[in-house]
Amino acid sequence: MDRDEKWTLTSDLDRCSIYKAFKYKKRKLSTSSNDSSSDAFISDTEYTFDSPNAVCSCCYEWGENLYKCSRCHRKYHEDCHIPIIIPSNEEEKEWQCTLCKDITDISKDLVKYDFDDISDKTVRRKIIERILMELLCRFKDIDHFRDSSPRTIYMNNSKNNTKPTDINTIISSLRKNEYSSLNTIVEDIKHVFVNTMSCYDVNDPYHKSANKLLEFFNRMYDKWIMPTFE
Repeated sequence: MDRDEKWTLTSDLDRCSIYKAFKYKKRKLSTSSNDSSSDAFISDTEYTFDSPNAVCSCCYEWGENLYKCSRCHRKYHEDCHIPIIIPSNEEEKEWQCTLCKDITDISKDLVKYDFDDISDKTVRRKIIERILMELLCRFKDIDHFRDSSPRTIYMNNSKNNTKPTDINTIISSLRKNEYSSLNTIVEDIKHVFVNTMSCYDVNDPYHKSANKLLEFFNRMYDKWIMPTFE
């Protein structure tokens, strides 16, 4: 068997594995010290959402059977979107993603309900889902915070801290309705970034990225949640 034949067989046998591995490949950390203007921020015009080959706006991977938002035209895997997309009898053209919901208007109703209630479809749940979607879809650097690293786990354990050290764990717990209050999940999200910052020098890209994401999170908190206390 010559070299070309071996390459063909390898390509055929491993193609699926290569695509699968690519899904978990982290993008390079941004090095700019700017915020939304930096190369870490993803604008609405960066991707051609109407392209038949558009990627999922949450995981940035190719895929079949992506759901397209009728308003912004972003596309998502049903289990990447928050909340998970439930197929219905309604036409897909009617569906709007979480990023297109008027969360500012929804947040005005926060004071009308029990502050601790973040059960499915409540006002606080919708706000947290929006914040998580903003983090997942707006910043490339979020790739490095989706899963825990040995360093962040070690730092957490050394402080006897039981809080989660990655965003995926938080999303999973939210979907399982394991959070009993808005404050708890807010503190957990903050902890992911604060814990990472404690693992690295202030000039390290990971520290800068965690700080940038924390600042972005705090701005969303101040805009959609903090007014409740005023």
